[in-house]
Amino acid sequence: SNYKKAEMLLSSGDYKNAIIMFEALGDYKDSAELIKEGNNAAAYAEAEALLDAGDKARAAIKFSTIAEYRDAKERGRSLWSEVAQRETVSACGLLTVGLKASGTVVAVGRNVNGQCNVSGWKNIIAISAGVDYTVGLKADGTVIAVGNNDHGQCNVSDWTDIVSVSAGTAHTVGLKADGTVVAVGDNDYSQCNVSDWTDIVAV
Repeated sequence: SNYKKAEMLLSSGDYKNAIIMFEALGDYKDSAELIKEGNNAAAYAEAEALLDAGDKARAAIKFSTIAEYRDAKERGRSLWSEVAQRETVSACGLLTVGLKASGTVVAVGRNVNGQCNVSGWKNIIAISAGVDYTVGLKADGTVIAVGNNDHGQCNVSDWTDIVSVSAGTAHTVGLKADGTVVAVGDNDYSQCNVSDWTDIVAV
């Protein structure tokens, strides 16, 4: 009886209560799979609501977090093409980096600090080459970096809601979906003092 009620809640779009009921059922039938379905459906609905509200950047991020659900991957990629400043080829110093259509990355050049070690990257939508380091923006709004980290320029793993990235000599800048900016790395000339910036559209 509770299983049927949970199914009805799921089909009616009441994902929160459906998930609660399925969780209470434990391993009964396919409850675990339907919990996953409910979470994905809820995220998909949230992405559509963000899109309806005109927040394309956050909608793209939300769609990308459930890339394997329905057409979320295609919708996310389409939105990223509209909102992200997408650098697809980048060169700096002795390093050249390229973003492939598949979301993977290639790099050639000096690799003394591992700045060319990008072959395992996936779901990348933008890249930027710094001096002896490489930065990649993932479809879910997070950021990855490899290479020289003497100044902390690769310390970007905790960044979220990022829509554009730029690597410099020894500092990295990220544009967030809300128009604010974050930066890490060498700050000898105050080049990372961007915490009070607002309404920024590109970095």
